[in-house]
Amino acid sequence: MSPYGKVPVVVHDGRAIFESAICNEYLEEVYPQQALMPADAFARAQVRIWTDYAAAYFSPPSYRILRSEDARVVQESWEELHKQLAYVERHLAAADDGWFVAGRFTLADINILPFVHRIATQLPGDVLAGYPALGAWYARFKARPSFQTTLTEQPPRSA
Repeated sequence: MSPYGKVPVVVHDGRAIFESAICNEYLEEVYPQQALMPADAFARAQVRIWTDYAAAYFSPPSYRILRSEDARVVQESWEELHKQLAYVERHLAAADDGWFVAGRFTLADINILPFVHRIATQLPGDVLAGYPALGAWYARFKARPSFQTTLTEQPPRSA
């Protein structure tokens, strides 16, 4: 149903929506009972900025670490990943209540989670150990019932 041959795909009223962040925003608009987008326009823009950041800057180095066989590319990707983790760490350490936007759980957190979860579960070592605010954010997220009900078996970490 996705022209890219990827998941997730949400089918609602017989129509397909694809791409994770777009699916999440669509579901937020269709089911607004528990608003995950802030009412304030600036805060909504911040949600979108963090969503874009995760896909554009946070995700690529972790994918290269997992997929590249070139030692130089892997080393440069680790350096880039730690630079991005430090940026996120500074933001969360200064954030109200330790969430990404508006001092509460929003779509920004939901859209960033898959990237952090991949880093925590698929990259070798305890990558989040040097980032206590990010580690605390991840632990809070993992404790949420919504996370527990959607968690699937993860492949073992690389050595």
